[in-house]
Amino acid sequence: MDNAPSRIAVVGFGPAGLSCAQTLRAEGYAGALHVFSAETALPYERPALSKAFLTGASATDIGLLPDDGLSGQSLTLRLGETVERVEHGSLVTRSGSEETFDRILLATGLIPRELPGDLLDGTPTLHALRDLADAGALREQLLPGREIVLIGGGYIGLEVAATAVALGCSVTVVEMGARLLARSAPPMLADWLMAKHAANGVRFRLGMGVERVMDVGQRTLVKLTTGETLTADCVLVGIGGVPCLPDLPDGVMRSATGGLVVDEAMKTGVPGLFAAGDIAEAWNATQGCRIRPEAWQSAELQGAAAARGMLGLPTEPFGTNWFWTDQYDANIQMLGDLRSHDRVILRGDPAEERFTAFLLTGDVVTGAVFVNSGRDVRPTRKAIDARLTVDAAALTDADAPLRQVLAA
Repeated sequence: MDNAPSRIAVVGFGPAGLSCAQTLRAEGYAGALHVFSAETALPYERPALSKAFLTGASATDIGLLPDDGLSGQSLTLRLGETVERVEHGSLVTRSGSEETFDRILLATGLIPRELPGDLLDGTPTLHALRDLADAGALREQLLPGREIVLIGGGYIGLEVAATAVALGCSVTVVEMGARLLARSAPPMLADWLMAKHAANGVRFRLGMGVERVMDVGQRTLVKLTTGETLTADCVLVGIGGVPCLPDLPDGVMRSATGGLVVDEAMKTGVPGLFAAGDIAEAWNATQGCRIRPEAWQSAELQGAAAARGMLGLPTEPFGTNWFWTDQYDANIQMLGDLRSHDRVILRGDPAEERFTAFLLTGDVVTGAVFVNSGRDVRPTRKAIDARLTVDAAALTDADAPLRQVLAA
């Protein structure tokens, strides 16, 4: 075991950074603990930015801290301070200060991917959604009767679409791909969600790219590759995110998607440097490969694992990945690998908006989607973790208790 640390820095104060700080103290670490965050706000639920916050919730309402805040944590908070460079054992901030630490965690999350500059005519007014400031600016635009164009058919765009429609806006979603959620959901869920959005008045332009964006007066014009031009009061760009990283020393291994490759203790290739959350690509025991989940629960688990790794304590392997989204009256939860499967087995009726879709590879459930069927999540997670062979026909019987079916 390395020498016990006496000075630790956590860079980023989202779920991964907060989880790391809390776990360090819970595991008995009594040394100096500095938390750096480019934001000035205390930790909050980022998934709520596209939902509850846009409809009126306050920053306090979506806060992640318990009622007693950071009482007893003994943190030195460095809010509003951006770390621009990481050396071997030291951090350099935008203000020019340099400080030395025994252990450093990078939990800096993602920044929204921007439209290519050659598509922009001048500096059109475009919105993104990463933090409270972004959400506050967007909230001011979502007024009844306004025309909203959402570029990108991923979860951010669809969640904002559902929220905007509920607020009385007219919404058009532009997606370059042939279908929605191509990187993150099976086709059956994408088709079901598209139909639900369409029933609520959302218009779609699939298989169409953006050719030009420009402001004309108080409105923004979005010209598509088909020649059609959409006129909007507000344009949100939701085309994914890229890891937000400071300059890093040699020895840090990058993943193909731009994240940082880490081991089971969240260590990078540089001694004393750890990474967790949306920027980290770690081994997933269930899927048998490295993944970068970009999900809230994964960030929290990785932050805790990083804390234990910093202290030389054992860590548990990461199991089945979990993700959720709320759109309209649908709570949708997802488990495991959503892209690699041979067939889909339905339990329940999608027309009744309560069903579970099991994704099978051979006779093994490797992923699942739950629409308003949260009680199915726990037994399914156990089955995926254990790689159980299942009776596919029995899964379709919605009257049979799922625990019993999966235990058979």
